[in-house]
Amino acid sequence: MQYFERGVFEYHPELKGTPNEVLLSLLGSFSYKQRYGGGGSGGSGGSGSSTQLSKNPSCQEVQAGNKPDAWTDIEGNQWNCTMAGQGDFPPTHDGKMLFYAGSVAKGALEQSVNVSTYAASIAEGKQSFRFSGWVSVYPQSPSDLAQIVVEYRDAGDSRVLATFTSDERSDTQWARLEDTRIAPAGTGWIRVRLIAKRQEGLSNDGYFDDLSLTAVAYGSSGSSRASAVFGHVGANLCDVAPSLLPCWGLTYPLRDAFRTP
Repeated sequence: MQYFERGVFEYHPELKGTPNEVLLSLLGSFSYKQRYGGGGSGGSGGSGSSTQLSKNPSCQEVQAGNKPDAWTDIEGNQWNCTMAGQGDFPPTHDGKMLFYAGSVAKGALEQSVNVSTYAASIAEGKQSFRFSGWVSVYPQSPSDLAQIVVEYRDAGDSRVLATFTSDERSDTQWARLEDTRIAPAGTGWIRVRLIAKRQEGLSNDGYFDDLSLTAVAYGSSGSSRASAVFGHVGANLCDVAPSLLPCWGLTYPLRDAFRTP
């Protein structure tokens, strides 16, 4: 069907000089999976898909004591899924709960994701992964801090091959942190770590929500095509990267199709 072939090009300046500088979001596939789920013809094989790889990304699944399911509390021992919008807690970004470190000076929570099913495309240097997560803090001075670290680790989950480390953020409104990169050869696991640091008071008010890790599909030519739409808002590729795209002579709405989401 033609519907499944339509796409929007995305410009990713953080991937400049790599085959993933321009990604193609498959709008038909993305819309289909949003409506009907990740099954069907899309599959989840080694070429990448928009399937959510991380578990319990919005703290909606809990164990005893509201402990976040599928996550490991490595520092603080008070991490829990807290009902958003109650007391001093902000409205959630997704769902009804958010990740909260508790009343500790520093809290760290992590999850390791097995990506061995993508081993072939990782070995070829063609497999990218995209992380997106949201952070916020309670409005006070000095503000508490929220940080996210994403590690690409070897097949034994013992050695770090590459790392994305965000700034220590003090946004009082939900802010998105994101990173897209080609997985280094030998990657078998991706570890996501949430870090909250208290600066004032008793409560550690660095909050986290809506943590997404997806594989980015690639084409036979080696160029990547994103099947989930995340990117830098507001840029039009015909203006940002005219040498990369055949934009000449295009007028709205065709020209407007070459934009970042």
